[in-house]
Amino acid sequence: MDTNEVLHTATRSSTYILPSDEAEKERLLLQHRILKKTYENRLFLAPVTLAPGDHVLDSGTGGASWLLDLARRVSPEVFLHGIDIESRIFPSNHAPNIHLSTDSITKLPASWSSTFTLVHQRHLILGLTFQDWQAAFKEMYRIIIPGGWVNLLEGLMDVAQYKWTAGPATLRLFTVVCALILARGMIPDLPLHLPALLEEAGFINIHVEERGVTVYGQEGADMRENTYRAMMTMKALVMNTGGLGFVKSAEEYENLVNAASKEWSETPEAAFQFFVVYAQKPSVLS
Repeated sequence: MDTNEVLHTATRSSTYILPSDEAEKERLLLQHRILKKTYENRLFLAPVTLAPGDHVLDSGTGGASWLLDLARRVSPEVFLHGIDIESRIFPSNHAPNIHLSTDSITKLPASWSSTFTLVHQRHLILGLTFQDWQAAFKEMYRIIIPGGWVNLLEGLMDVAQYKWTAGPATLRLFTVVCALILARGMIPDLPLHLPALLEEAGFINIHVEERGVTVYGQEGADMRENTYRAMMTMKALVMNTGGLGFVKSAEEYENLVNAASKEWSETPEAAFQFFVVYAQKPSVLS
């Protein structure tokens, strides 16, 4: 890839809800460990065997925890590229086959067409609107080689779709969060729409694997802590929008998050749904 394109300035999104700072970097690392365990220590589920000369893209790489992990598992001759709209939490030290740049998945360099064997992306439910997702899948399709794969991981934010009966604080908290998501043009039940969006973009062999990650008791302590931190970081945005008609003060929002977290710790069925959706670009293009 051309050096000038590695330094390509991203089309930045104003919609992303969570911050880009050291505290968020630590939370994302915890989240990475949780989800790796959830999916049997696999970093992706798409049926790809990476060989020397292959290119992998990690979209929304953040602190690059996924790429750093992958670099330890593949040949140093596999080219690993991470993009994010912010570079503030990019790692300062990494393997020489890792390249990081500020780019947006909705608009990538023209010369990346038919370059990547695998595109990996997770947790952009809080960063992309419906139109952004359509643009992102169009770009992914363009940059993936014929026969290559995309591997997505997203969580479900729509509490009405949960497989357990949420308590009153949880219901109220997710009502607030979903109102914030909708107000910014994003999709609370995004994972349920991904297969259709991928098909619309031209992908085939679409597969979905769902997991419930417990937030109950000691077993769920890490996921509960991770979710708690994410919810607390949304406080400023919620209050900047006047509490969205649901909470009147920052203290009330904090109390709501604390009450919801207590419900999760005491509810044996409490679990959050995560979906891995992977799909293939046709080997023979029409």
